[in-house]
Amino acid sequence: GGAMLGEALCRVLTVVLGAVYPAYQCFKAIEADKPQLLRKWCIYWVVFAALDAMDTFTDSTLYWLPLYFEAKLALVVWMWHPRFDGAAWVYQSSLQPLLRQHEEAVDRALEDAGGRAKELAASQGMRLVNYVRRTGLDLMQAVHQTAQQQEQQGQEEPAPPPKAGGSGWGFGGFTFAEPRNAQEAAANALASGSKKRS
Repeated sequence: GGAMLGEALCRVLTVVLGAVYPAYQCFKAIEADKPQLLRKWCIYWVVFAALDAMDTFTDSTLYWLPLYFEAKLALVVWMWHPRFDGAAWVYQSSLQPLLRQHEEAVDRALEDAGGRAKELAASQGMRLVNYVRRTGLDLMQAVHQTAQQQEQQGQEEPAPPPKAGGSGWGFGGFTFAEPRNAQEAAANALASGSKKRS
Protein backbone atom coordinates (compact mmCIF):
# COMPACT_ATOMS: atom_id res chain seq x y z
CA GLY A 1 0.00 0.00 0.00
CA GLY A 2 0.98 3.65 -0.39
CA ALA A 3 2.95 3.03 -3.58
CA MET A 4 3.46 6.01 -5.84
CA LEU A 5 3.70 4.12 -9.14
CA GLY A 6 2.64 0.64 -8.14
CA GLU A 7 4.54 -2.63 -8.38
CA ALA A 8 3.44 -3.61 -11.91
CA LEU A 9 4.35 -0.27 -13.50
CA CYS A 10 7.64 -0.14 -11.58
CA ARG A 11 8.57 -3.63 -12.80
CA VAL A 12 7.90 -2.66 -16.42
CA LEU A 13 9.82 0.61 -16.09
CA THR A 14 12.71 -1.18 -14.36
CA VAL A 15 13.02 -3.56 -17.31
CA VAL A 16 12.80 -0.72 -19.83
CA LEU A 17 15.16 1.66 -18.00
CA GLY A 18 17.37 -0.99 -16.40
CA ALA A 19 17.86 -3.38 -19.33
CA VAL A 20 16.36 -2.22 -22.63
CA TYR A 21 17.70 1.34 -22.58
CA PRO A 22 21.22 0.32 -21.38
CA ALA A 23 21.34 -2.48 -23.97
CA TYR A 24 20.50 0.01 -26.72
CA GLN A 25 23.13 2.44 -25.41
CA CYS A 26 25.64 -0.42 -25.40
CA PHE A 27 24.76 -1.13 -29.04
CA LYS A 28 25.31 2.53 -29.91
CA ALA A 29 28.70 2.52 -28.15
CA ILE A 30 29.75 -0.58 -30.09
CA GLU A 31 28.63 0.88 -33.41
CA ALA A 32 30.28 4.26 -32.75
CA ASP A 33 33.52 2.45 -31.77
CA LYS A 34 33.89 4.49 -28.58
CA PRO A 35 35.98 2.46 -26.08
CA GLN A 36 35.36 4.79 -23.10
CA LEU A 37 31.59 4.71 -23.60
CA LEU A 38 31.72 0.95 -24.08
CA ARG A 39 33.71 0.61 -20.83
CA LYS A 40 31.03 2.66 -19.01
CA TRP A 41 28.30 0.27 -20.21
CA CYS A 42 30.38 -2.84 -19.45
CA ILE A 43 30.79 -1.57 -15.89
CA TYR A 44 27.03 -0.96 -15.75
CA TRP A 45 26.35 -4.58 -16.81
CA VAL A 46 28.80 -6.01 -14.24
CA VAL A 47 27.06 -4.07 -11.45
CA PHE A 48 23.61 -4.86 -12.89
CA ALA A 49 24.46 -8.60 -12.94
CA ALA A 50 25.61 -8.48 -9.31
CA LEU A 51 22.42 -6.71 -8.23
CA ASP A 52 20.29 -9.02 -10.37
CA ALA A 53 21.86 -12.03 -8.62
CA MET A 54 20.66 -10.60 -5.29
CA ASP A 55 17.26 -9.69 -6.72
CA THR A 56 15.59 -13.03 -6.00
CA PHE A 57 16.47 -12.73 -2.32
CA THR A 58 15.61 -9.04 -1.98
CA ASP A 59 12.34 -9.31 -3.90
CA SER A 60 11.13 -12.17 -1.70
CA THR A 61 12.16 -10.54 1.59
CA LEU A 62 11.90 -6.78 1.11
CA TYR A 63 8.88 -6.46 -1.21
CA TRP A 64 6.70 -5.36 1.70
CA LEU A 65 8.72 -2.19 2.34
CA PRO A 66 6.94 0.96 1.22
CA LEU A 67 8.25 2.20 -2.14
CA TYR A 68 10.53 -0.85 -2.55
CA PHE A 69 9.86 -1.22 -6.28
CA GLU A 70 10.14 2.53 -6.82
CA ALA A 71 13.54 2.40 -5.08
CA LYS A 72 14.68 -0.38 -7.45
CA LEU A 73 13.62 1.77 -10.41
CA ALA A 74 15.49 4.77 -9.02
CA LEU A 75 18.56 2.57 -8.44
CA VAL A 76 18.86 1.45 -12.09
CA VAL A 77 18.48 5.04 -13.31
CA TRP A 78 21.05 6.24 -10.72
CA MET A 79 23.45 3.58 -12.01
CA TRP A 80 23.56 4.85 -15.62
CA HIS A 81 22.49 8.49 -15.46
CA PRO A 82 25.48 10.73 -16.38
CA ARG A 83 24.79 13.05 -13.46
CA PHE A 84 25.33 10.21 -10.94
CA ASP A 85 27.13 7.36 -12.74
CA GLY A 86 26.35 5.15 -9.75
CA ALA A 87 27.48 1.94 -11.46
CA ALA A 88 31.04 3.29 -11.72
CA TRP A 89 31.03 4.17 -8.01
CA VAL A 90 29.69 0.71 -6.97
CA TYR A 91 32.19 -0.98 -9.27
CA GLN A 92 35.24 0.98 -8.10
CA SER A 93 34.38 0.95 -4.41
CA SER A 94 33.10 -2.62 -4.04
CA LEU A 95 33.02 -4.98 -7.00
CA GLN A 96 36.40 -4.30 -8.58
CA PRO A 97 38.39 -4.85 -5.34
CA LEU A 98 36.29 -7.93 -4.47
CA LEU A 99 36.66 -9.48 -7.93
CA ARG A 100 40.39 -8.71 -8.10
CA GLN A 101 40.92 -10.34 -4.71
CA HIS A 102 39.10 -13.54 -5.74
CA GLU A 103 39.80 -13.54 -9.51
CA GLU A 104 42.05 -16.64 -9.54
CA ALA A 105 39.65 -18.68 -7.40
CA VAL A 106 36.68 -17.64 -9.55
CA ASP A 107 38.59 -18.52 -12.74
CA ARG A 108 39.49 -21.96 -11.35
CA ALA A 109 35.92 -22.60 -10.24
CA LEU A 110 34.54 -21.59 -13.64
CA GLU A 111 37.11 -23.75 -15.43
CA ASP A 112 36.26 -26.74 -13.22
CA ALA A 113 32.53 -26.19 -13.69
CA GLY A 114 32.99 -25.86 -17.46
CA GLY A 115 34.97 -29.10 -17.58
CA ARG A 116 32.32 -30.92 -15.56
CA ALA A 117 29.56 -29.54 -17.77
CA LYS A 118 31.39 -30.73 -20.91
CA GLU A 119 31.92 -34.20 -19.38
CA LEU A 120 28.26 -34.41 -18.38
CA ALA A 121 27.06 -33.28 -21.82
CA ALA A 122 29.37 -35.77 -23.54
CA SER A 123 28.31 -38.71 -21.35
CA GLN A 124 24.60 -37.89 -21.60
CA GLY A 125 24.94 -37.31 -25.34
CA MET A 126 26.54 -40.73 -25.75
CA ARG A 127 23.80 -42.33 -23.67
CA LEU A 128 21.20 -40.75 -25.97
CA VAL A 129 23.06 -41.85 -29.13
CA ASN A 130 23.37 -45.40 -27.79
CA TYR A 131 19.70 -45.49 -26.82
CA VAL A 132 18.56 -44.27 -30.27
CA ARG A 133 20.93 -46.71 -31.97
CA ARG A 134 19.74 -49.64 -29.81
CA THR A 135 16.06 -48.77 -30.22
CA GLY A 136 16.42 -48.30 -33.98
CA LEU A 137 18.17 -51.65 -34.34
CA ASP A 138 15.48 -53.36 -32.22
CA LEU A 139 12.76 -51.84 -34.41
CA MET A 140 14.47 -52.81 -37.67
CA GLN A 141 15.01 -56.35 -36.39
CA ALA A 142 11.38 -56.63 -35.31
CA VAL A 143 10.16 -55.35 -38.70
CA HIS A 144 12.35 -57.90 -40.48
CA GLN A 145 11.18 -60.79 -38.24
CA THR A 146 7.53 -59.83 -38.62
CA ALA A 147 7.86 -59.60 -42.39
CA GLN A 148 9.49 -63.04 -42.50
CA GLN A 149 6.77 -64.52 -40.28
CA GLN A 150 4.06 -63.09 -42.53
CA GLU A 151 5.75 -64.46 -45.64
CA GLN A 152 6.07 -67.91 -44.03
CA GLN A 153 2.44 -67.91 -42.93
CA GLY A 154 1.29 -66.54 -46.29
CA GLN A 155 -0.76 -63.86 -44.59
CA GLU A 156 -1.99 -60.94 -46.64
CA GLU A 157 -3.24 -59.09 -43.60
CA PRO A 158 -1.44 -59.49 -40.26
CA ALA A 159 -3.49 -60.34 -37.23
CA PRO A 160 -4.55 -57.29 -35.21
CA PRO A 161 -2.38 -56.65 -32.19
CA PRO A 162 -3.70 -58.12 -28.96
CA LYS A 163 -5.94 -55.88 -26.88
CA ALA A 164 -4.15 -56.61 -23.61
CA GLY A 165 -0.95 -54.73 -22.94
CA GLY A 166 -0.44 -51.42 -24.72
CA SER A 167 -2.72 -48.49 -24.15
CA GLY A 168 -4.87 -47.13 -26.93
CA TRP A 169 -7.31 -44.46 -27.99
CA GLY A 170 -10.00 -44.23 -30.60
CA PHE A 171 -12.86 -42.43 -32.25
CA GLY A 172 -15.67 -43.21 -34.69
CA GLY A 173 -15.57 -46.95 -33.97
CA PHE A 174 -11.83 -47.22 -34.63
CA THR A 175 -9.39 -48.07 -31.86
CA PHE A 176 -5.72 -47.29 -32.19
CA ALA A 177 -3.57 -49.50 -29.98
CA GLU A 178 -0.26 -48.25 -28.72
CA PRO A 179 2.33 -51.02 -29.23
CA ARG A 180 3.87 -52.67 -26.19
CA ASN A 181 7.22 -53.36 -27.85
CA ALA A 182 9.21 -53.07 -31.07
CA GLN A 183 7.66 -56.25 -32.52
CA GLU A 184 4.11 -54.90 -32.17
CA ALA A 185 5.24 -51.57 -33.66
CA ALA A 186 6.72 -53.46 -36.63
CA ALA A 187 3.52 -55.48 -37.08
CA ASN A 188 1.45 -52.27 -37.05
CA ALA A 189 3.81 -50.63 -39.56
CA LEU A 190 3.63 -53.61 -41.92
CA ALA A 191 -0.15 -53.83 -41.52
CA SER A 192 -0.62 -50.18 -42.47
CA GLY A 193 1.81 -50.59 -45.37
CA SER A 194 -0.02 -53.61 -46.80
CA LYS A 195 -3.39 -51.82 -46.49
CA LYS A 196 -2.05 -48.88 -48.53
CA ARG A 197 -0.82 -51.23 -51.28
CA SER A 198 -4.18 -52.97 -51.69
